[in-house]
Amino acid sequence: MPLLRHTEYVNASLAGVTTAGVRFAVATGKHEPGFPYDTPESEWDHLLFVLGERCGAASAGDLRNLAIRLDPEQNDGPASITFGGIAGGADLLLDLHFEVRTGPRHALGKPFGLLGRRVPGMAWRPFALLGESARSTLAVDGETHPIAALFGEIEHAYVTAFHGTRMAFVYDYVCVATADTQAPYAFVDFTSHALRRKGLFGWLYDAYLRWTGRRSLTLDPGGIHPGNERKVLLTAHTEASVVRVSDDVSLGYATLKRQLVALEDASGRPLLGLREIFVPSPDLPP
Repeated sequence: MPLLRHTEYVNASLAGVTTAGVRFAVATGKHEPGFPYDTPESEWDHLLFVLGERCGAASAGDLRNLAIRLDPEQNDGPASITFGGIAGGADLLLDLHFEVRTGPRHALGKPFGLLGRRVPGMAWRPFALLGESARSTLAVDGETHPIAALFGEIEHAYVTAFHGTRMAFVYDYVCVATADTQAPYAFVDFTSHALRRKGLFGWLYDAYLRWTGRRSLTLDPGGIHPGNERKVLLTAHTEASVVRVSDDVSLGYATLKRQLVALEDASGRPLLGLREIFVPSPDLPP
């Protein structure tokens, strides 16, 4: 068995408002086999949505009616998300179009920041998602909801990882975007951790990941900026009161709780988006 394995994913989190003033959000992703673990469960697609008081989720090893079109090698250009099917009991139709803008890749958890595919760690590239409301469609149970504004973040990463649990990782993740028609922005924040944190090795590996695999970025139509520029108010990572809809995905070594959450910034602007929480399996070795 080779020492290292390779996998990729694309994930998007976006929010907006309809012409009738109803806020909505969509979080979705497609993950190749092996993300994040070398387990049979680690090939999965996922979608969460909220439209006013309606919400739903869909997940499977392969959601064949979900397509995310993004060229991760381009700095900008067109991209889209389409989905047609049942999500949480609702008949959902998505046909979302947008332009993207990005900067360089981030070397997360990679020794000395090396980006090569043979170097363990994650090469992560976030894109600002500039929605094209006139070309986009959002329909639930046969009712179309014209979109007034749409913004968010879409990201691609390739991962080089070891087999087994000893050097496996988890992460705390939040990505939210404005849900109104004012000047749009998105905010993404995550911190990597070791899956197994017990013992001296687990403590050292966790400290290394928290140091090298952590980012906070603000994305707006002008570009991508480090830090929490708009002072998004982050609740405790397990705070339940902000959750609009949640769905759990079993990944073998851990369960991933994917949630659509409602947050605010310091000025009181509403934000909607994705929060992810890993819960390691109780069967893991110490």
